[in-house]
Amino acid sequence: MPAVSIIVPVYNTAPYLRRCLDSLRAQSLADIEVVAVDDASIDGSLEVLREYAARDARIRVIRHPQNMGLHVTRMTGVAASTGTYVGYVDSDDYVAETMFASLYARATEDDADIVRGGAHLYLTRPGEATCRTGELRFVERRFARGVDYLDADFYPSMCLHLHRRRLWELALPSLPAIRIVGEDNLTAFILAHLAGRVVTTADCDYHYMERLDSLSGDTSIASILHHIKDRARILSMLDAFVSQRHDAARHALEGVLASNRALVLEYIAGLTDERERVRAQAAFDEHWRT
Repeated sequence: MPAVSIIVPVYNTAPYLRRCLDSLRAQSLADIEVVAVDDASIDGSLEVLREYAARDARIRVIRHPQNMGLHVTRMTGVAASTGTYVGYVDSDDYVAETMFASLYARATEDDADIVRGGAHLYLTRPGEATCRTGELRFVERRFARGVDYLDADFYPSMCLHLHRRRLWELALPSLPAIRIVGEDNLTAFILAHLAGRVVTTADCDYHYMERLDSLSGDTSIASILHHIKDRARILSMLDAFVSQRHDAARHALEGVLASNRALVLEYIAGLTDERERVRAQAAFDEHWRT
């Protein structure tokens, strides 16, 4: 059983994939497995994955026969993994060679269910040079319970977290295998809610690429309507999840609601076509009645 399983969902990221996989093969923590799940790519990503798997026995490749979306793809990788802890890297991003050694060391030292680090942020446009736009750096903190972390310092990006795989076994009944936008809000919240000890670090070892040609960079009216509906749906699921257990994380859920509401309104405000803006606002009013 490896110390850490690293889940890499892949969909049409061939231009970035070698950089991602090279950073994982270079990890100073050798006791890892990389579970790469190709979500029916059509750009040669699968061939790159198979090439790397042939070179490194720690890399396993799974292929979806049809596109299922990021949430289901990540869950496929987790289900196939065997590590004591589970980490995540998106296939257009990359990580410092010490990232998983550092996260795993903190997890074992503190017997933590979750460890979270930070990230350097970049913006990349097709055909243009990548520019660094900032960083997400957090302070070092320890929480005795996941609900305390949720209430005080929660940040939903899955790729910044290392989770004990036991949490996944507890969480899976509450995680529907559906295509949905904003899935990190759902998954990271539920895993944290189920956790015991949580440690946050000041390390910034993840390199996150905001691509304007990716799903997250899509600001079309169709994409914004998906965000409006799916994020409202996620928050409804989280509300039901918290209500079925206890209200210790109710305040944290209100924070997640506020941040998602602000994000959706920012998307709407960015629409330059007045008819599209009116359409998006109507969808917001319909699905966000809080």
